[in-house]
Amino acid sequence: MPTRQALSERLHPSGSLTGRVAQAGLRVVYQVAGDLDHASADALARRLAALADGTVGDIHLGVSRVEFIDSVGLQVLLRLHRRLREERRRLVLCDPAPRCPACSS
Repeated sequence: MPTRQALSERLHPSGSLTGRVAQAGLRVVYQVAGDLDHASADALARRLAALADGTVGDIHLGVSRVEFIDSVGLQVLLRLHRRLREERRRLVLCDPAPRCPACSS
């Protein structure tokens, strides 16, 4: 099945968080870039919920370009993980940074 790619979409008015979806068959890959925090978490939650509603497979979330995540951002990921688990699907975090730059000082 062909891969479909979309342009980056601004998830927060300031542009602090953007996302891009690529879908191939039952697998959804959503690449996130920027800050996932209290200001952008609701927008990402709505976008991920829409992806989950529109597909039947796992959701792969590319996080290699996430520069910051706070507890509210983590809650978004945890809620989606729990929802998908109940549906016998998975949330897969792809390419997480091996080490947090802010924590290494």
